[in-house]
Amino acid sequence: IYLYSFLTSTPFHYHEYLECATDTYSFISYTDQDNSLNGLMQRIVQEDSLGRFILNKTHPTSGVHKTSFPAFHGKVFFLINGNTFSAAADLAAVASHNKRGVFIGEETGGTAIGNTSNGELILTLPNTGIRVKIPLFKVVNAVDAEENGRGVIPDYKVTYTSRDIIENRDKELEIALDVIEKGSSNK
Repeated sequence: IYLYSFLTSTPFHYHEYLECATDTYSFISYTDQDNSLNGLMQRIVQEDSLGRFILNKTHPTSGVHKTSFPAFHGKVFFLINGNTFSAAADLAAVASHNKRGVFIGEETGGTAIGNTSNGELILTLPNTGIRVKIPLFKVVNAVDAEENGRGVIPDYKVTYTSRDIIENRDKELEIALDVIEKGSSNK
């Protein structure tokens, strides 16, 4: 949110909502948490008319956000690839949705619609002792994703060859510099 607030001149939404599976975890005794987590969850989430458990509006990413001063109003180039996920994918999704820049690289690893994050439980399976991390919330970005489950699709697609990898080339940066140079020569 903070970074994007410097890239826009209008108020914006960042996350549409945060949803969790329940407000009470029946398996809490098998996690790294005590029962106080259930009490907290019952205070911070509310079941909506669709039966979803939605985090109340106290989360800092919800609601309308103001721009920051001084905002940057120039051209922005986002270099993205399959390693762009979590908060970086959220930023790319919101910026793409608001047509705030040019995207260069590969489809983001994180989906445009959102992610699962914002805390986690570590569940220890009682019979095997296997430990599993369970994210607490589904974070839904304030975007119209073209395809659910897909990341942000670049405007300029980058494909690496084995030679590019051996030579340690940064093709996203090369293409970005080329796009910038060609754009400035058109003026």
